[in-house]
Amino acid sequence: MTNTKVATPYISVAASTIAAVAFACVLHQFALAFSLVFLVPAAIYDQRERILPDGLVLPGMGGALFIAALSGHSFAAAYGCGIGMLALSVMFWARPQSVGLGDVKLVGAIGAALGPAVMIATATASMIGVVMLLQRGADRKAGVAMGWPWVIGSLVAAAFGTFTPWHFLLP
Repeated sequence: MTNTKVATPYISVAASTIAAVAFACVLHQFALAFSLVFLVPAAIYDQRERILPDGLVLPGMGGALFIAALSGHSFAAAYGCGIGMLALSVMFWARPQSVGLGDVKLVGAIGAALGPAVMIATATASMIGVVMLLQRGADRKAGVAMGWPWVIGSLVAAAFGTFTPWHFLLP
C-alpha cells in the first residue's frame, strides 16, 4: 500500500523538474520556470499540510544546482543556495517556531535557481509574510504558510533581479 502523502511530493518534483527543463528551453529563463513549475506545487503542499517535506525541496535544490552546473553557473547557484539558507537559518536558530527547516531548504532551492538575487526574493517574501501576520492580529502565534510568499518573491526576483544567470542557459 502506497502512502499518497509521501508519494505525492516525489511525483510532483519529477513532473516539475521535467517541465522546468522543457520550459527553460523554450523561454531561456530557468529562474522564472523554476518559480512557476517547482514552487507552485510546493506552495500548494505547504498551504495544505503546513510542512515542506525533504522529498519535495531537496530534489528541487539538487535539480537547480545540476542545471546550473550544466550551464556553467555552478558558483552563482551555490552562492545563492548558501546565502539563502544562511539567511533563513539565522531566523530558525533565533526563533525555531517562526520558520521550519523545510523553509530553510526551500530558500536554498530558490537560491540555487536565482543566484544572489535570492536576497530580493527573501526580502519580498518577508514583507508579504509580515503583512499576512498583521492581518491575523491576535492569532499570529499560529504562523503562516510561506509557500505563496516565496512564489511571489521568486517571481519578483526573476523579473527584476540584478543577477539571474539562467537567461544564458541556451544560446
